[in-house]
Amino acid sequence: MSTCFVTGATGFIGRHLVARLLARPDCERVYVLVRSQSRERLAAITARWPEQRKVVPVVGDLTAPALGVDLGELAGAVDHVLHLGAVYDLTRDLDSHRAANVDGTRNVIDFAGAVGARWLHHVSSIAVAGAHRGRFAETDFDLGQRLPTPYHQTKFAAEKLVREQDVVPWRVYRPSAVVGDSRTGEMDKIDGPYYFFPAIALLAGLPVAPAWLPLVAPDLGATNLVPVDHVAAAIDHLMHAEAPSGSTFHLTNAEPQSITEVYNALAEAAGAPRVALTAPGWLSAPARAAVAALARTSADDPVRAAVLTELGVPPEVLPHLTLPTTFDNAATRAALAGTGIEPPPLREYAGALWRYWADHLDQDRAGRRRSARGELGHVPRISFLLRGAQAPPRRVAPTPPSNTGMGTRARLARRHLDPRSRRKRPTGHDLAGRRVLITGASSGIGRATALAVARHGAVPLLVARRAEELDKVVAEIVAAGGAAVSYPCDLTDGEAVDALLKQVLAEHAGVDMVVNNAGRSIRRSVLLSVDRLHDYERTMALNYFAPLRLILGLLPHMAERRFGHIVNVSTMGVQTNTPRFSAYLGSKAALDAFSRVAAGETVGDGVTFTSVRMPLVRTPMSGATKVYDAFPAATPERAADLVVRALVERPEEVNLRSGVLADLARRVAPRTGRAVAHLAYRALPESAPEARGRQAAVPPLASVAAGLTRLLRNAVR
Repeated sequence: MSTCFVTGATGFIGRHLVARLLARPDCERVYVLVRSQSRERLAAITARWPEQRKVVPVVGDLTAPALGVDLGELAGAVDHVLHLGAVYDLTRDLDSHRAANVDGTRNVIDFAGAVGARWLHHVSSIAVAGAHRGRFAETDFDLGQRLPTPYHQTKFAAEKLVREQDVVPWRVYRPSAVVGDSRTGEMDKIDGPYYFFPAIALLAGLPVAPAWLPLVAPDLGATNLVPVDHVAAAIDHLMHAEAPSGSTFHLTNAEPQSITEVYNALAEAAGAPRVALTAPGWLSAPARAAVAALARTSADDPVRAAVLTELGVPPEVLPHLTLPTTFDNAATRAALAGTGIEPPPLREYAGALWRYWADHLDQDRAGRRRSARGELGHVPRISFLLRGAQAPPRRVAPTPPSNTGMGTRARLARRHLDPRSRRKRPTGHDLAGRRVLITGASSGIGRATALAVARHGAVPLLVARRAEELDKVVAEIVAAGGAAVSYPCDLTDGEAVDALLKQVLAEHAGVDMVVNNAGRSIRRSVLLSVDRLHDYERTMALNYFAPLRLILGLLPHMAERRFGHIVNVSTMGVQTNTPRFSAYLGSKAALDAFSRVAAGETVGDGVTFTSVRMPLVRTPMSGATKVYDAFPAATPERAADLVVRALVERPEEVNLRSGVLADLARRVAPRTGRAVAHLAYRALPESAPEARGRQAAVPPLASVAAGLTRLLRNAVR
């Protein structure tokens, strides 16, 4: 039976390795060094380990002398000291690296000697080879190599301390770049090749780069990746195997992996185009020189900083994209012979890495379209391409579990990637699991939209003043097998809206989309409105300031999640300039203009806007104007189809042909357009009550004739 004392047990390699140690029949106990502030984190990790009874937390600190622990309690009780604790962050300075990597290793050596440990196992890194070019053997250490970063320098210094001490027998393990578990894809953070996953996801979603399109790429060099489960299995076996003190093991692939090989493995998993041909050396030289030049550029260079920041790649990482060194692991392979412990080919587990990243680490994952059937996701534009009062009681219907963390199979844009079919319009399944906040949801377009998105698997969050009417909509959705939540609220009350937003964000994992549908319409000519400024204020309050307050309240939340889509139900009237609707159209035009400006600013944060230019729709709002009873009008269900299209496709505008033609005609012939608008104004009577005593009853034909006469008279003046 043996006992182990482990530093860095809560780290990525440490978690996997301790799990293996605990599962060993000959393991009696595993002491785990933990800082006092990390005890809760250790408890959560321990819950996932087997044989938890063997775990003994030891409160201390890697940077404290002798680790800050009671040496008397552990004297003679430790067989193996396994040192995994370290800082690995290419963006941090030398002092922070030195404290953990060098001083921490010195403290571990002192501790191992003080407790009489039989073995010291030091997990180093291939970083000790620095910028050495060519072969680097397991017996090699100081070959005069350049150590380019604080991480390289301190890992070299730490291993040197281990090698030069004679207090306790030692072994050194040098893993290469460690990626996620080859079985599950599990990874703890964005690092190394993961910085380039968003770019691959982007390629997977470009309509100009279908997956079947072969690419030609330069030879940019090679790297060396190994999955964490292989590293843990290898260390577990090697630390218990017979080997002399001073043994060093390279936990690497026997052969380097070219950048093309790595890209192709991940591209296949993502559905991105793959490299079919690598350019020969003389053709690749300019590309390698360009990458090297970019890597050498000062980190303060604004162009480099802008490009790399938008791609999410720390400037310090770029110089280490490839390795100049080939690591010989002959001794390691010999020691592992017959155990079955060897790193699998990357292509065999790239899919697992990609899925885990897509579901758990992708900062834009909230923006990927999800399907209840696990359909392929959508890759949105990345930024580089542009780039209170108490809330009233709510009525709630059961909601399905949040799909946060559930996942897409890969980051694909289905409508672009199937070579066997033409491009297809996205389906309503792209709304599955989305939380869609809809205002004015108790009737008309809002109600129809709520029913439509619920049919597509979304969870509508219904907002309107009338609680009883909202209850009816919720009941309809539930009866059809969907789910919805209602939030009665007066959107013209600023404090009530603030409380609404606070409540919604507290009760839901996220608000994915907003449909600003609630509105007020007033039909009154300008000359009849000169003493009715309050009409304009009331209209702006609901049609402009209410949605503006919602948008401003949700923007930080959406930007943090890097996804949000806002649909504003506008009107075709902003294109036709329909007479007598100056208040209504002014408010809608204001919201349209705000959204266009905001869209240009927030697209880099994953937040997009759509304006839906609705035709005349038969709703309670339009029903108040009896003159429109004789006009053709769309149904609320047809209007809801336009909103669903806006939610699924996320265009900047959804227009009807008639609206586009009217707008075009006005721009091409503005005077004629104005004349036509005046004729329409003359032909249709006022509907405002105060007009009845001020306007003689004139037949429509006579009104048009009078209008034409007035236009002609003015034209010849």
